[in-house]
Amino acid sequence: MAEKTDEKLEDLFFNNKVDFYRSVLVEQNNYLNDHISKKVDKAIALSEEIETSKKSQEIEKAKAEFLEKHKDENINFDELVVFYNEELPQKFKREIDKLNGVQFFQAIYDLFKAAQGENIQEGEAYDRREEERSLPKEVIGNGVSSSANAKNQSVMTRF
Repeated sequence: MAEKTDEKLEDLFFNNKVDFYRSVLVEQNNYLNDHISKKVDKAIALSEEIETSKKSQEIEKAKAEFLEKHKDENINFDELVVFYNEELPQKFKREIDKLNGVQFFQAIYDLFKAAQGENIQEGEAYDRREEERSLPKEVIGNGVSSSANAKNQSVMTRF
């Protein structure tokens, strides 16, 4: 600040204290913005990057533990990610996001298996409905109480 002191600033010091302090505060803010704000922003960005890195390491560790726990089930992790991002309702996502580590992946996997079971059951029900549609609605033939049966008592001559 001493280097930037000129005659105008000295006059303000002696004649107008309010303008002098205003000028000093403006210079002080300019210095802080030029030199310190950049460093603070950089420090915040680095701390966020470190936090993100730690979280991603924890997620990878939990993922590895989950896959190790279910290695005999041949889980396609990409399908779980797609299921979580696209098919899972927000209500379930909020609850699952509260879980940590392996519990998070286990909850997604349990819901995924339940959804797959529903899809299989829906597929079977759809196949049954298709089969019922292909069957005729009414069989053509003579009923038991028809007048033709009165003449022919034999089962073989009924139709």
